[in-house]
Amino acid sequence: MWRLSSRMTVAAILLLMTVWIVTAWPERQTSPAVDMRIGTPAPEFALEDADGVAIRLGDYRGQVVMLNFWATWCTGCKLELPWLTALQEEYEHRGLVSIGVALDDEGWSVVKPFLATHPVGYHVVVGDWALADRYDVVGLPLTMLIDREGKVRAAHLGVIDREAWATEIQRVLDL
Repeated sequence: MWRLSSRMTVAAILLLMTVWIVTAWPERQTSPAVDMRIGTPAPEFALEDADGVAIRLGDYRGQVVMLNFWATWCTGCKLELPWLTALQEEYEHRGLVSIGVALDDEGWSVVKPFLATHPVGYHVVVGDWALADRYDVVGLPLTMLIDREGKVRAAHLGVIDREAWATEIQRVLDL
């Protein structure tokens, strides 16, 4: 009797775990695009990259900007960095420019070593939470597409689905 009860308990636990994974797994790639700032002008900023070169959002008017808020401690952020690099490489010839805004409190002292072991193929700057507040960042990663006129046209909170985000990039490039 105990053996049957034990097997049923194990089966019930496995069933519950499966249901939880299917319905509540945080990295399931189903986070909807968020409505924050859609259609509004993207707040201007000027921040230095690792070499001290000023990166100004306004300098990229006429191009579509993929703006990604991330941090070195963010697991989802680290997962999508190679995808963002691949998307930048794929759509650069159509006018896509990518800027990663690292929100690590320790700044370049942690971001530079991280980038040395996890290189990306786009601009990276270090921002702060005051800038993040201006963009309504409520969690990480947050990725936005800013059109050629400087308006936010798409935003996604959480890890992007690479194919779905590629479709969004194409849509904004075609505006």
